Amino acid sequence: MTLRRHLAPALVAPALAAAIFLGGCAAQNPRGDASSSGASASVLTRLDLPAPGGTVDKASFVARCAGAQQTIKSYQTVMTTRTVTPQAGTQESTTTFQYDFTDAARPKVRSITSTGTETIYIGSDMWTRAAGAGWAHTTNSASAVVSGKGMDNYVGQVAGEIASVVYAGDEDVNQVRAHHFVFKPVVAPGSASPSVLAHDETGYWVDQDFRPVRVQTSVTTGGITSTTIMDSTQYGASFNIQAPAA
Repeated sequence: MTLRRHLAPALVAPALAAAIFLGGCAAQNPRGDASSSGASASVLTRLDLPAPGGTVDKASFVARCAGAQQTIKSYQTVMTTRTVTPQAGTQESTTTFQYDFTDAARPKVRSITSTGTETIYIGSDMWTRAAGAGWAHTTNSASAVVSGKGMDNYVGQVAGEIASVVYAGDEDVNQVRAHHFVFKPVVAPGSASPSVLAHDETGYWVDQDFRPVRVQTSVTTGGITSTTIMDSTQYGASFNIQAPAA
């Protein structure tokens, strides 16, 4: 599997690792010091950041992200997909996802696309409808979608495809001061050329508690460039995700 190929599935099917990010410690703690949030070191592994352009120890980075994810209960992600072709120019679509895992027995997810298609997952039930249409209900198909807690396992899942993690500095993203990291890709198996990659470079931004703020990746093939951006916000928010009225 590749980083770029996992961006959309991570949102649509969180159980497949779904998850990109890492949820949270409550305290503002830019360098990952467990003592400042009152959490144990096993939950919040310390991660010292180098000067911008420096490499971060990958194992420590993955552990820090894994520790941050453990308390995440709810959040929203907006996935933007942008395709640029010589013939059609730029085409863009968005899907908004709301995740609610406060009830572990009945996790909930709602998604709505820019074309108006809406889907609700509650436990093992799924309802979906196109814009202006009625709801269609199925069972058993939703459990895999919601059981993975959204994107919170993403870094751990793709760790084997990351050759190195570079700290690019701090930036403001969606009015959040974020740490910007770049995942350098591994060389494709069997390839003698470093230009043949298993996946593309991925930009990964986290807030001061190492919860994901943005993930961005692009790939160009045959003159067509596809970019996926996932912006996560509203950690701890209350979402009114209910089954549609019968």
